[in-house]
Amino acid sequence: MTARSTPRSAGIYQRLHRFDEAANAYNNFINLLPNKDRSDKANWTKSQVKFLRAFEGRNPVDVDQQDLETMHTMPFRLVDDKIVVQAKVNGGRQQDFILDTGSEETSSRATRRSAPTSVRSPTR
Repeated sequence: MTARSTPRSAGIYQRLHRFDEAANAYNNFINLLPNKDRSDKANWTKSQVKFLRAFEGRNPVDVDQQDLETMHTMPFRLVDDKIVVQAKVNGGRQQDFILDTGSEETSSRATRRSAPTSVRSPTR
């Protein structure tokens, strides 16, 4: 098995937003599996190839350079210890989304009594 045909290398390509190469690496891995492999990992890998192929020729994230250098203020609500923000996706209607920082613990200066609140956070 070459380095280019492992799920690990595909994941690296994916994090680098090189989706075509990631799909190819996952597909190469699938080709190394026995024909009748119906394991969860095989099924997940096939689904991942299909998902990544959907980005072909598209840039899924495009942030304006000026936005990267600007401090933004965003209103939010605290609901059951979760930060809820309103946003639109692809020009659709405004909806509630839970902000997931990926952190085990999050601290905020806001108190429950002051909701709705806003927080200033620098962008990268």
